[in-house]
Amino acid sequence: PALNELASQAEVRGDLSCSLDVEEPFARLSEETARHLYRIAQEAVGNAIKHAEPSELWIRLRRIDGSVVLAVEDDGAGCEEPTDGDMGLGMRTMRHRARLIGGTLTVNERDEGGTVVRCQCSSSRSPSATPTQQ
Repeated sequence: PALNELASQAEVRGDLSCSLDVEEPFARLSEETARHLYRIAQEAVGNAIKHAEPSELWIRLRRIDGSVVLAVEDDGAGCEEPTDGDMGLGMRTMRHRARLIGGTLTVNERDEGGTVVRCQCSSSRSPSATPTQQ
């Protein structure tokens, strides 16, 4: 429900279309991993609305080759991956959260225009929670 709510809030806040695509069934993650992935998604969505003026957003959560991959994509103005000196607090916080769960965070332009923020981390299973249940 948490990612569903985030997508709904994004539509209202940004006056845009926001699609949520979660691989089903999605095995549970540790509570810590789920919490950090949700906060990364929340920050990425907020950044897209604030800076990119998109008409569409996509939030995707998948398991790929033993990793959990969260991607937040938009069709807005686009941006390149910031250098350390150009990073704002939100970007630094997303990177920090990714590292805390053993992951990496990348920001790239989409081929179709816009930006994709991608967090990839190890797939540690636990009966705690998933980002959709935070």
